Amino acid sequence: MVLGENSMLSIDQEKLSRDDLPDPEFVVRCLTQGGMLDRIMIAFEHRPGQVEMAQAVYAAFLENRVLMVEAGTGVGKSLAYGLPAAVWALAVGRKVAVSTATINLQQQLVMKDLPLVGKVLGADLQVCLVKGRANFVCMRKLRESAKQPMLVGAGAADRLHSRLLDWVEQTKDGSRSDLTFPVPEELWRQICSDADNCLGQRCPGRENCFYVLQRKKAEKAQILVVNHHLLFADLALRSLGDEWENRSVLPLFDRLIIDEAHELEDAAGAFFGHRLSNTGVMRILARLQSTKVKTIGWMPSLVDRLNRKAGVPGSSSVGAIIARVQGSISTALQHTQGAYLEAFEVLSTFIGGHTQDMSGQPIRLRFEERLFKNDAWKTAREAFVQAAASAAFLSEQLAELFAMISEIELPIDEQVQIRSSMFRIREIAHQTNDLISERQDTEVRWVQLERQPAGKIVMQSAPLDVSELLDNNLYRRMHTTVLTSATLSVKGEFTFMAERLGIMIQPEERRHFLEVLSPFDYPAQVRLAIVDDLPAPDEPAFDKRLPEAIYRIVMASGGGALVLFTSWSLMKKMYVLISKRFEEHGLLCLCQGSMSRHGLLDLFRQNQSAVLFGTESFWQGVDVIGSALRNVTIVKLPFDVPKEPLIQARMEAIARRGHSAFMTYMLPRAVIKLKQGFGRLIRSNEDRGVVVMLDRRLVTKGYGRKFLKSLPPASQVVGNMDEICGVLTRFFDQSPDHSA
Repeated sequence: MVLGENSMLSIDQEKLSRDDLPDPEFVVRCLTQGGMLDRIMIAFEHRPGQVEMAQAVYAAFLENRVLMVEAGTGVGKSLAYGLPAAVWALAVGRKVAVSTATINLQQQLVMKDLPLVGKVLGADLQVCLVKGRANFVCMRKLRESAKQPMLVGAGAADRLHSRLLDWVEQTKDGSRSDLTFPVPEELWRQICSDADNCLGQRCPGRENCFYVLQRKKAEKAQILVVNHHLLFADLALRSLGDEWENRSVLPLFDRLIIDEAHELEDAAGAFFGHRLSNTGVMRILARLQSTKVKTIGWMPSLVDRLNRKAGVPGSSSVGAIIARVQGSISTALQHTQGAYLEAFEVLSTFIGGHTQDMSGQPIRLRFEERLFKNDAWKTAREAFVQAAASAAFLSEQLAELFAMISEIELPIDEQVQIRSSMFRIREIAHQTNDLISERQDTEVRWVQLERQPAGKIVMQSAPLDVSELLDNNLYRRMHTTVLTSATLSVKGEFTFMAERLGIMIQPEERRHFLEVLSPFDYPAQVRLAIVDDLPAPDEPAFDKRLPEAIYRIVMASGGGALVLFTSWSLMKKMYVLISKRFEEHGLLCLCQGSMSRHGLLDLFRQNQSAVLFGTESFWQGVDVIGSALRNVTIVKLPFDVPKEPLIQARMEAIARRGHSAFMTYMLPRAVIKLKQGFGRLIRSNEDRGVVVMLDRRLVTKGYGRKFLKSLPPASQVVGNMDEICGVLTRFFDQSPDHSA
C-alpha cells in the first residue's frame, strides 16, 4: 500500500520479512497466565481485554494500519500498546513514539509501565520523555539575565539568580519540572532554551546544554514519549520538505501511538491556529528596549558595546550602526509599541460594547460577518492594520541592521538576538493580518478578554475542521498510527470520532476499530442514580434547588465526593452557598481555583471525607483509588456552550451541509465527556461508589438513551430526591470500607 506522494516514507519501500519479527503469539504469551508478566508481577491478573488489544496493536504494526481502540478503565492499555511497540522497536531497530495529553500519563509511562515492559522482554529498553525546548534552562541566557534582571527588585533578583545558578549545577536534566522553588513566568521566558536565540554549534556551552543532552538521549531511545503539542510541532516541521532532519523536534520515527486520543482534535486545533495577546506582543517588543526602563533590552546593550568599539581601527561603520539603532529603529519600535497598545485598547472597547457577560469568566467574541459592517469594528480593524504595518517595517529595519553588523566583529549572541527579534516581529505582523482578516474560510477567529489577569486580550484562530490536517500531517506520514482512550465511542460506534479525526479519509482496508470493555463488575460496584424531581437545568428554579440537592447527596455518602459542574460561575456560586454547611459536619470542602490541581487532589486523597467541586479539567485525569472517592455527582449533562466561537462555527458548518448539528456534533461530544466524568469513580476492582445525575433530561429527553447506552452497565435507579438519598444510604451502609 502506497500512502501517496506526500508520505515521508512510502510503505512499499519497507521490505521487512515477517520471519525477522517475533510471532504475534509471542506478544500474547507475555501477557497470559504463566507468561513473563506473570513471573515478575506479584499481583498478576490475567486480562483478556488487554491481550485482545495487544494483538490488535501488534497487527497494526505488521499491517501498517490506522487503528482506533477504546479501552475501558482497568484494561491496562499502557501495557497493551507498550509491549507490542517495544517488541517492534527492538526487533526492527526503529523508534516508536507515544503521544499523550497529560504530564501524569507521560510520567506513568516513563517511570512505571514502559520499564515494566523492558523487564517482561528481558531487554534494555531505552525510553525517553521528550520535552519541548522551552522546558529547559539555557545556561548562557541565565548568566546574561543575571546581569540585568527585569522583573523584581535588585536584591530579590540577585538571590533568585543565585539559586538558579546553584540549581543548574545540581539538576538532573535542567528542566523546569526539576525546580524545587518557584520561578516567575516572565523570568523563565528570559532564561529558557529557545530556537531563535540558540547559537547552535557556535555555543561555547553546547556540550553541557540540557536540551542537546536530551536530544542525544532521544536519539538512543527506542520509545519516545511526547505530548500532543510537541508531536504536531515535529510533524509540521517535517512537512516542510527538504532538510527536515535539521529542523525536526524529534528523531525520525514512523510508528505512532496516541493515548488520550479524545483530546486530539482540540490539540490539533490549538496548534494549527494562531494566538496573539497584548501581553505577548509587548513582551517581545520590550526585549529590544523596555518602555519602562530605557537601559534594559538588547538595543541599549548593543549601543554600549558599539560605543566601546568607536575609534578602534577598522570600526568606521560602528557610528553608522549606532545611528541606525538610536534613530530609525528606535523610532520604529516606539511606533510599533504605541500602535499595538492603541489597537488592543480600541478592541477592548469594542468587546465591551458587544457583551453583557457578568459571570467573571473570560469574554469571547467571534469575528463574523455580522460584525464586519459595524463602525466600531472597522475602527478596531484599521488600528490593527496600522500596527501590523509598523511591525513589518520594524522587522525590515532589523533585517537591514543584521546585514550591517556583519561588517564588524560582534559576538554571536548579539547577532542572534537581532535575528531572533527580526523573525518574531515579522511573525507578529503576519499573525495580526491573519487574525483580523474578514475572509470567510476554513478558520474560525475570535477575541477573548481575560478577567484574570485583568486587561489581557487574546486574539485566536483555529481550523474549522482538523480532519484533513490530521490525514495529511499524521496518517499519511506514519506507517502505523494507533489511537486509544477510554472514551472514543458513542453507543459502541466510532463514527463520530473517526470522522472528526480524519480516520475515515483513509482507505477502508487500512482503518480498523476495536472496543475493549472494562473488566470491572459495574453492576456490583456502581449505582447510577438519576434524580428526576429537580427542575430542568434551563429553568430558573434549578439553581435555587441545587444547593440543597448537592448537600443531601454528598451527606448521603459522608463526603468522598467529586461534584462536577459545566460552568465555572455556577460552581463558585454553589461553593459559596454550601461549603460552610459541609465544614460544620467535619467535611473538608475544596474548590477548583483555590490552589493548584495537584494540591487539591493530594488533599482530597488524604482526607477520606472531603468534597471537591470541579469543572472542565476535573472531568478527566482525576485518578483516586479507594474510598476517598466514592461519590461522583454530575450537576448537568456536559453540553458545550453553543455560543462559544469555535463550537458555534462548527455547528453552522454542519447545518450548512444539511445535518443536525445537535445530533451529529453537540450530542456525541457531550456523551464522550459524560463517559469521562463517569470514569473518575471506579479505578480498581475494589472500588465501590455512586454516580449521581442531577440533570433529569437523562430520562425525560429522547437523546438521554444515547447517554445511558454509552455508559458502563452500572445498576441504575431513577427516583425523587428522597428515594435517591435512601438508596445511597443503604448502598454505603453495605460498603465494608465506607468511612463516613
